[in-house]
Amino acid sequence: MYELKLGEVYPERKEGSSQVRIFAEDEFKPEWCVCVRRPYFRLRGKPVSPEEAINIIARTDDFFYRSICINGSISSGVLTMNYFGYAGCDSSGWVHPCGAVGQNYLFGYKWAEIREMASDMLDLAESFPYLELIIAVSWWNEMSPKRHELMMDQYIEKCIRNNESCNDASQYYDDEDFTENIELGIWVHNGMIEFINPKLATELYGEYDRLYDGIDRRMFIPGYYNDFAPQLINRDFFRKCLNVYGIDDTDRFSEDVRLCAEDRY
Repeated sequence: MYELKLGEVYPERKEGSSQVRIFAEDEFKPEWCVCVRRPYFRLRGKPVSPEEAINIIARTDDFFYRSICINGSISSGVLTMNYFGYAGCDSSGWVHPCGAVGQNYLFGYKWAEIREMASDMLDLAESFPYLELIIAVSWWNEMSPKRHELMMDQYIEKCIRNNESCNDASQYYDDEDFTENIELGIWVHNGMIEFINPKLATELYGEYDRLYDGIDRRMFIPGYYNDFAPQLINRDFFRKCLNVYGIDDTDRFSEDVRLCAEDRY
């Protein structure tokens, strides 16, 4: 495992660019790095404007980055931005069309190391310098042990009996003991990426989460836009994302894009 020490700057970045450092008294060694395949996390951040939200979504959504590979798109790394059904997944994202910044999910790839997470977050911070957010990462693998037990003992049995799908977004809902199981914080602010200890991560998560008091927090779970707000992810939204790249969906260049959109809408 790559170890970043207190105050160390990520070594492959140019002078004056975004930096990463560790907020810790000594070397930083989160235990879950060697034993958790895809950690469950909750992300909360300061809201951005709807225009900034469209820009972030368009440039980081898996549809544009992985499916049609538009020049200028970037990866969200360990995070997931997938509003347009890439790989058949439900609509979800860590930035929302209204400008809210939040997600309850799991890492986008397995066995992520500190060095990889630092690189992912630096790419985002440099591309969107106005971002301010905290990723509170637990030691849970994909979901809390309580929800895993519930899913195994009740939900799967029901699915087998009724021959139903076993996809259940409830694993991403709030668990009362989440904050007691935060193992690591990744704080993005002012072009800086800080890997912070559980105590500070818990405090910051609470501060950012309170920004969304009074709203429907179901928007932070995968499938919300499929089940509760399908009218928000529509052709007009898709067109706005294309416009970020200077593309009109009537252009010859976007013929394949139009076909993919027609499959969804």
